[in-house]
Formats: sequence, C-alpha cells, structure tokens
Amino acid sequence: MEFKQLQSFVAVVDYGSFTKASEKLFISQPTISTHIRMLEEELQSCLLVRTTKSIELTPRGQEFYECAISILSLKNNLLESWNNEAKNTIHLGASTIPSTYLLPELLPAYKKLHPETYYNIYQSDSQGILEKILEGRFNLGLVGMTCEDERFCFKPFYHDQMVLITPKTSYFAQFQTKPIPLDLILKSEPVILREEGSGRLQPRF
Repeated sequence: MEFKQLQSFVAVVDYGSFTKASEKLFISQPTISTHIRMLEEELQSCLLVRTTKSIELTPRGQEFYECAISILSLKNNLLESWNNEAKNTIHLGASTIPSTYLLPELLPAYKKLHPETYYNIYQSDSQGILEKILEGRFNLGLVGMTCEDERFCFKPFYHDQMVLITPKTSYFAQFQTKPIPLDLILKSEPVILREEGSGRLQPRF
C-alpha cells in the first residue's frame, strides 16, 4: 500500500469520478484505475461499486476511506511540521573565537526577538567553515579571515586585537624602551601559534 494509491482512492471518492480524479492529480485515468485495483487486491475487499452513472462506496470502502483520510492527514501534517522547522532553523558554522565568545551573547538576544528560530551550530577553524559553506552545509559562517574566492561574500561584524605576550625578563624588558621590529624579536624565539586553518594572521619571519 502506497501513499499515491491512497491519494487516488480518496480523489475518486471526493470527485465521484475517475476522470476528474485523474485531472486533479495530474495522472492518467488508467493509473488511477490501477491504484484502486491494487488496493482492492491487497485488502481483498471491494471498495467501490462502479456504475455507468455513479461511483458508490461499499461498507468496507467507507471504512477504508476514513482511514485513508486520516493517514494522508497525518502525513501532510508531519511534512508541514518538518518544512516549518527547516525554514526556522539557521545552520550556522563558526570558528573558535566567534563560537566561544560571541555567539553565547548574540544568540540569546536574537532568540528573544525571534523565538520561533532554532540554531544548528558547527564549530571548526575558519578554513573548515569556509569549505563547508561551499558544500552547502551552512546558511551562514562566522570566521576570522577573508579570501579572494568570489563565491564568498564577507561582511565585517566584529573587531578584536591580537597582542604579543612575553615573560617579564631582562631580555624582553629592553624592547620596552627601544622599539625593535617584531620579526627581529621573534625570529630566534619559540612561538606558540594557532592551529593550521585558523583565521588569525600567521607570523612571517
């Protein structure tokens, strides 16, 4: 038993004609007849009494009609619910900094204005987010980098600042009074960098 067979049966009953049911469902009349026949064979019951002037339901046909209406209604309600949920869900990709520090503040405020909205959030590095946007995984991405790829549209939404942190030793204290280029300071020093794919600028020495 298939949904299309139930739809054909209900349409024949509702419109009182195989021809009109065919027109409403945009399928051929022989297909409608085949759907009805397959239902009757599967149920081992006569559902419709066909005459030259009318189509009448048998007692079992009436019972099955009410059941078919209920089944199709449940199906339509389920699909409508899923479609509405999909329309109201934002699939959002965010790199580490936006995901950790910005979204926890931004999303609750947005939720108050749009309580019907839901979020599906995925965290990765900036490069990973950009790759998945191209795959169609997200509606929107929050990253810490831009690129020249014309398939993206970037819009600045937040500004932060990176600073150099060092131990307070005599070696680095001398640079507080005598400015020296950053590359000369760090060229021979061990440095902790962000992971590959991060949107933060990578030092070049």
